[in-house]
Amino acid sequence: MLLLICILGEQLERESRLFFDIKYFQECVSNGDWEEMEKYLSRFTNAEDNPESFIIFFEIRRQNYYEAHDKNERNMMLDILKRDLEVLTHSQADLYRGLVRLFQLNNFRCILQQKLSYHGDENSARILLMAKLKQLIEANPLIGDKLQFPTLQKSRLDTLVKLSLYWQIQQCDTKVSNHKLPKNVLYEDPYCDQATDTIPCSSWSKFNYYLLVCASIG
Repeated sequence: MLLLICILGEQLERESRLFFDIKYFQECVSNGDWEEMEKYLSRFTNAEDNPESFIIFFEIRRQNYYEAHDKNERNMMLDILKRDLEVLTHSQADLYRGLVRLFQLNNFRCILQQKLSYHGDENSARILLMAKLKQLIEANPLIGDKLQFPTLQKSRLDTLVKLSLYWQIQQCDTKVSNHKLPKNVLYEDPYCDQATDTIPCSSWSKFNYYLLVCASIG
């Protein structure tokens, strides 16, 4: 049950848009997981929503472009340039031309050392990127007020746990099985005697998730 509550907390933050996990986002930045960063962000905002969102998406895609250049992954650079950056810079021709020029350089750090001296090595660049993104996220009207996890009243959470247990028990075939409550309901799930009466995890997880969402917004 404890694992279930943790899973539900993760589902709540990623699916209900009630909580933006800045630590999880920072891990994505540190690991260079650009796709997951955008996927997570898109649950809360899109680049067209406001100036802060636009800059967030642009900075992420530009850093991905820079690192692809460093690794001499020209096919990836071209893909990022055409698929991700062009759509964000269609109204800023000078900015886009500057990005295109990087594609033509062998080592843009040496050639544009003064202009891009802030970029540094990969880890340093990601740290600087996260510092900038954090400021933008905090200032973003669609995300800034979602950085604290919503609190649940203890009595309401207790009621939800009991409802969850009762619902799980009802999934057993009472005609042929003896359903049992675990001794420690917070750490174990109820079960049926027969192996064929296993409760589908996806079913009761979805049920509990909706209960938790209702509790948080009720």
